Amino acid sequence: MKGGEAVYIARGVLGIIIIDTIATNDTLLLQDTSIPQKKLTNIKEQNAEQNINIYPNPSNGEIIIDIQDSRFTKGTLEIYNTIGKNVATILINNKYQQINIKHLEEGIYLYKLSDKLTTLKEGKILIIKE
Repeated sequence: MKGGEAVYIARGVLGIIIIDTIATNDTLLLQDTSIPQKKLTNIKEQNAEQNINIYPNPSNGEIIIDIQDSRFTKGTLEIYNTIGKNVATILINNKYQQINIKHLEEGIYLYKLSDKLTTLKEGKILIIKE
C-alpha cells in the first residue's frame, strides 16, 4: 500500500509527523514541510470525576454530551481527525446537548471539550455508519 486514508490514519494513531513526498521518475524525495502545530498526543479519557459523558461510542453520526457539573455554563467541543486536523468545532450551550456530526466520515476521531479556562475532557470517538 503506497498511500491512502489508511496510511494517514495509521500515522495519526502512531503520532508520526506527516511530511510531503515528491515523486520524480523513480526517485522519491521527502520534504519536511511540517510546521509547529498543536499536537494531540496520548489522548485518553480524562477527568471522569467531573461526570462528563459523551455517548454513544461508537456513534452513527450523532452524539450526546451530558455534563453533570453545576459550574458548567458553556464550552466548545473540538473534533480532530487522526492526523490532527480540526474537522469540527461545536459550541456547547447546555449541560445536555445532542450533536449532529453526520457530515464526518466513518473513522476514529479525537475530541476535546473545553470551557473558557480549561480542558474538561479529551478522548476518542468512533463513527460507524450503518
